Amino acid sequence: MIETISQKIERFYSLIRNYQEGAPETRYKSWEWCHKAFLDNKENTEEGNIEFLSLHLAFYLASWGMYRGSSYLLQRDYKAHKAAVREIIKPEYSSLWDYIPTANNIESTNDLLFNTENGLYWKIKNSYKGFDDETEEDESSDTLTTKILMGTFGCVPAFDRFLKSGIKCYQDNHDGRNTRIGNYKLTQSIEKAGGTAATESFKALARFAVEHRTELTVDTNFLYSPMKCVDMYFWEIGYEMDIAALLKNEKTKDHVKQKLYKKAVKLNYCNEDITYEEAIAQIRRLNYNE
Repeated sequence: MIETISQKIERFYSLIRNYQEGAPETRYKSWEWCHKAFLDNKENTEEGNIEFLSLHLAFYLASWGMYRGSSYLLQRDYKAHKAAVREIIKPEYSSLWDYIPTANNIESTNDLLFNTENGLYWKIKNSYKGFDDETEEDESSDTLTTKILMGTFGCVPAFDRFLKSGIKCYQDNHDGRNTRIGNYKLTQSIEKAGGTAATESFKALARFAVEHRTELTVDTNFLYSPMKCVDMYFWEIGYEMDIAALLKNEKTKDHVKQKLYKKAVKLNYCNEDITYEEAIAQIRRLNYNE
């Protein structure tokens, strides 16, 4: 049976609890430290504070996978984030801190973030251009830009592959590519083709937060914003389905499958002492109306 929103969020918390019982050194706590650093220091424009926040942002992004592979950030130090930090702490964006969506503020918040000329999203994205002669490569992706907005304000879900996969699952359970939440179309992208304008996805997810406010509850020991909880919900779905996909993939090496299966059992995605096929079926039943 497909799980509720509250159950999915609780599963996300289980990742924190299962990794060293939520100790400060687990990477799943990195969001909390970065977000708190910005909340506590957002009114301080001194250069030392810009450096401090840039370091926090850099480590959070590294912890959340943005400094691996071919990422151009690997060629930069933490100072690459200073321009973005200076923009983020400007007072005109005060309404974005731990943003609480309502039916009356979705449009204005979307405009503050995604206005094609003055939106904060585009300003952050453009702040990573022009470090040297490789200007064409020095540009923030939609994943990086939304992870920055999530790690600082907690106002926009981070459009990484797990969240996008979670949205796809949600679409499959509803009206496919025509899925709408309220009046807004939900897609797997925050940007339209060409990267010059935003889709309606932020507004759709904000509307989701409005419609499911009572279900977006969290452990009282954690102060997570509504949009962070939305992020956790869709991310968790995508994470679970990724494990199922890897277990199904014939190219996945057996020792990797064994490790994934043990993780799935530990996180209560499936029962112990069953076949991979049975584990896949159990994970799918948690996420699909089948």
